Amino acid sequence: MKNQLSVKLESNSYTIQWDPDFDALAEWVLRNKNKQKNGLITNELVYSLYKDKIAKLFPDFEIFTIPDGEAQKNIHTVESLAQRLLECGFTRNSCLWALGGGVIGDITGFLASIYMRGIDYFQIPTTLLSMVDSSVGGKTGVNLPKGKNMIGAFYQPQGVFINITFLNTLEQQEIKCGLSEIIKSALILDSEFYEYIENSCEKILEKDLDVFSQLSYRSVAIKAFVVGKDEKEQGLRAILNLGHTLAHALESHYGYKAIKHGEAVSAGIHFATLLSSKIEGFSDQKRVENLLDALKLTSRFSQLPEENRPQIDTLIQFMKGDKKNIDSDIRFVLLRQIGNCKLPEKIADKEIWEILETYLKS
Repeated sequence: MKNQLSVKLESNSYTIQWDPDFDALAEWVLRNKNKQKNGLITNELVYSLYKDKIAKLFPDFEIFTIPDGEAQKNIHTVESLAQRLLECGFTRNSCLWALGGGVIGDITGFLASIYMRGIDYFQIPTTLLSMVDSSVGGKTGVNLPKGKNMIGAFYQPQGVFINITFLNTLEQQEIKCGLSEIIKSALILDSEFYEYIENSCEKILEKDLDVFSQLSYRSVAIKAFVVGKDEKEQGLRAILNLGHTLAHALESHYGYKAIKHGEAVSAGIHFATLLSSKIEGFSDQKRVENLLDALKLTSRFSQLPEENRPQIDTLIQFMKGDKKNIDSDIRFVLLRQIGNCKLPEKIADKEIWEILETYLKS
């Protein structure tokens, strides 16, 4: 596997580096850190697990910690962090570093995009989901109570460093969250990668880091290709939202607490394959369902949190509020075949309702 990959953009190209050595990470930080002032943003869990390493990797950085969890991904957290930056003397020539999963990356990137009208930031992902998806591509933002990522900006990092050994301390639930995004990447553009995932199920469940390095690299390569073609989601980039229409509705319904993003994406993928089967004649619905089951992902309605399970009309209302819609028409990425998908298109409420009835029996 190569250890570097470039995201090539007209405005700001940057490099993603893979290396399991913390000394290599230290060298990368030293090479890229700002000469004036640097701030590391992480969560309390990551800080407690890696406190000693953080002290060595970022010896002269201001350290900012927030509680763990999606519930922190809101405008109040960003405002609080911005105030702390100001009090610590951060200027438009300072730099931020994100050490954590998707929540930390999204918050740090959004904060960097708006603090003094934009400062540099770097990504060091520590979860599988962020190593395969969210740390790359420049989507930043926070949630509103009734909408996922409703406040945000496209703002690219200056670089990304992926140290796969962070996964050694990652809980199995968080591993599963990343697997859903990996499957999504293969489904939309790479049938050979999908077969690799199918053939690697046993090693994935054993948390083989060599396999996870491959999963990370190949997923990021797909995303880098798409983002390079369409940085701000004017067309092709929308295919990266496979499964996310229902996923965001579920997250909103559960208040970003009872279900994690990756779990919701697994459910969304399952539903998208059912919809694709009916509308596009997608013939591999069972094959996808089998892979989701083999990796023990939360993809069926019966696996969702029992308390306050959503009704169909509730889900449709949340989906109508999705930011990807046009005039409240619900749009879905659909699959023709594994590795071959369509740009989002309007689906009639009646058809969505019928497939949701099928999904609710799963």
